[in-house]
Formats: sequence, structure tokens, C-alpha cells
Amino acid sequence: MKEIINKHVIDWVEDNILSLEHIDRLVVKTGYSRRTLEIWFKHQFHQSLGEYMLRRRMSYAASLLRMTSLPVTEIAHIFQYHSGQGFARAFKKLTGKTPSQYRSDEIWDFQRYHPSLLLEGLRKPDVKICRLARTFSYNDTLTVYDHIFNTAIQDVTKRLRKLLLDHRGEVKEIAIRGRRPEGLDKSRENMAEVIIDYLSPDNTSHQKQEYHFSGKYAVMRYDGSWSAYGKLSKKNYLWIMSYHQFRLRNETHLMTFHSCSEDKVVFDIYIPIV
Repeated sequence: MKEIINKHVIDWVEDNILSLEHIDRLVVKTGYSRRTLEIWFKHQFHQSLGEYMLRRRMSYAASLLRMTSLPVTEIAHIFQYHSGQGFARAFKKLTGKTPSQYRSDEIWDFQRYHPSLLLEGLRKPDVKICRLARTFSYNDTLTVYDHIFNTAIQDVTKRLRKLLLDHRGEVKEIAIRGRRPEGLDKSRENMAEVIIDYLSPDNTSHQKQEYHFSGKYAVMRYDGSWSAYGKLSKKNYLWIMSYHQFRLRNETHLMTFHSCSEDKVVFDIYIPIV
């Protein structure tokens, strides 16, 4: 029973991560006292419910800072802070950096990032560490805008799937990088700009360009359905980066595809780390 109630508590935290809904509503829904809920939660997860809520909110804010062009004041407003200063104090207390420092750092440090406990029940993808020293050639580029948490609004997975199916095995690898889209209208401020470079057999007249992949990389394999990848790819990525306490270099990722069909895909992703 305790595990079931704790799962309900975690669901409630995720559903209300942007709101200030009081825990008393959760008490009413579960029928257990606040003290009981807090004791059960801390016993299983070794942190207080209040600590978990704050860490999840600030981790969500960290993703918005790194992946979108939303102003810091707007992010503070999203999390119900009355001022940017109050948000900055809470953020620095957890991460050790101000929101502006966190956003501008060349390295994305995941040591204090706290992913959702809902992921704990899932199988962690195997991660290997390797070094690359190779050249990647491309002659075509796609630019896609991707909503970082709500795939129903905009999802890069659909464009990636279409690219691979349109070329039916001819595109074996892509270079993919995300950046904060600058100068977009407000309707796209919560989007990440994703740039996909690939070698297109249809663009033989285009001059080839090159990337040089070098240094240390974390390698993860995905073998599953497109739909599951679309739903879990970002959460799994952040979970693994946090679990291994990786430090992400602000460089291009490499994806190599082993098979692709209408329903399934198998690929390795090479993540540049320090």
C-alpha cells in the first residue's frame, strides 16, 4: 500500500510542478494525513517530500534555461515566483549558480539535476564510454522546433522518422544538435531548435561539409517503437545524464542507425561529455 500511495504522490508532484497546489488536496485525495504521506515518502526515497518538490521544480527550470530562449523573468513567473530575484535565490541555493550563469555555461553539469522518480521503475539504458576521432560528411540540413516536454505540441521524432523512411536505409547516420532559438516570436520561446545534418543521396549537387567528432562520448542504444521513443526520449536522456552525473559538452551529437521501419527503430547515440 505504501508504494502505491508514494506512486500517487509522485504523480501529483509531476502534475503540479508548475503550480502551487497545496498538499492538503493530496491529503483529501488519498485519505491519509500529511504527516503519514511525508513519513512514507521519506522512508522509501530518503528525502522529504518538500525537498523533492523543490528539486523537481528547479530541475525543470534548469531544462528551460538550457534548452529554450525563455527570459529568466518569464521562467520565474511560470514557477509562480513574484520576482526574478526570489527565483534566482532558490535556483542558486540548489544548483550553486544563478540562472544566468547556468544558462551561459559551456558545460551542462548534471550533478545536481533531479529527474522524476517516476523513471525509477523503468529499465535504465546501458551506457558505454568511448572516444571518437572521425569525420562526418553531410550535404543537407533540417531545422526543427521541438517542445522540450510536450510532444503533443511539437516533436522532432516525427520529422526524424519521416527523414529515415523517405530515404529507406540510405541515411545511416545523422549529426544532431540543439540550441536555444534566439529572436523567435513568443509562441516559440518554449521550443528548442534542433538542427539535423545528414548525407542525402538526393543532393548530389550540394557540396559536402564536414564535422570532426573527437573526445569522450557516452553511448546509448535505443531499440524500440517510435511512439515510445517520442514519449520518453528527453526524460530518459536527462535521467541517464543525471544518474551518471555526466557533464555535457556543448557540441554536436552523433546518431548511427542500425534498422528502421514504420513502427520501430534501432540506433546508437553518441553524447559528447567531459
